Amino acid sequence: MNFCEKIYFYFNKEELISAIERTIKFLEHSEESIWSNLTVAETIEILESELSKIKNGEEFNEIELAVLFTVASNIQEISMYNGWSKQYIEIAEVIDRFTQSAVDDL
Repeated sequence: MNFCEKIYFYFNKEELISAIERTIKFLEHSEESIWSNLTVAETIEILESELSKIKNGEEFNEIELAVLFTVASNIQEISMYNGWSKQYIEIAEVIDRFTQSAVDDL
C-alpha cells in the first residue's frame, strides 16, 4: 500500500472489517457449492485469519482477499448456490476498494 492507501485504510478499515464479518455470517449459514474448490469451512478459516490481522493492525494478504472475492471465485460460487449473490456483489465492491492496488501491482 502506498501512503494515500494507508491513510484511506486507517480511516475506513471498519468498512473492510464489516464486509468480512458479514461474509463470514453468510458463509456460516451456507451449504457447500460444487463449483467452489474450497469448502465453506476453509473459506471461513481464511477470512477469519485475515480479519484477525486487520483488527490487530498487522499486514494482511490483500491478494488472498482479492482472489476470494473475484468474479467466479469461491465466495461468489457459494453465494450463488445459497441465494445471497446480490449481497455478495455489495460486499465484493467493498473488498475491491481495499485490494485493487495490490492486484494492479501484479
